[in-house]
Amino acid sequence: MDYREFYQEIQKGTLRPVYYFVGMEEFTKESALRALEEKTLSSDTKVLNHTVLQGSGLEIDVLQEAIETLPMLADRRMVVVEDAAAFFSGCLKSKGQSKRLFALLGGGGGNHATGFCATRQAGIQTHKSVGRAIVFGHV
Repeated sequence: MDYREFYQEIQKGTLRPVYYFVGMEEFTKESALRALEEKTLSSDTKVLNHTVLQGSGLEIDVLQEAIETLPMLADRRMVVVEDAAAFFSGCLKSKGQSKRLFALLGGGGGNHATGFCATRQAGIQTHKSVGRAIVFGHV
């Protein structure tokens, strides 16, 4: 999926449970995250339903807790993992951890949107198997 397809889906209100933003265009990725945030979160309950985690050193248990937390006073919540390449590289070293990660991400439940942000292509091939990668190249 490229960024055009992403924005078309967002405009239609089609929200997937997991997005992986990758590419060197930081401004474009940030804009996409803001668009996803606007569609996912109400301004009234944003502070209650928006979690940002740093990928470096992130434990899968912490991510799981954030994803499985039910939204408060809203239909959805949003979990963002910044520097996702560091997180994925750590999880993918262990076969058990990688299975757990993909079960968690693939399980979806409809009450959250999770965004992973990476500046490089690292980890993109593995995550493409989940089918929700958005590549932000030169616009």
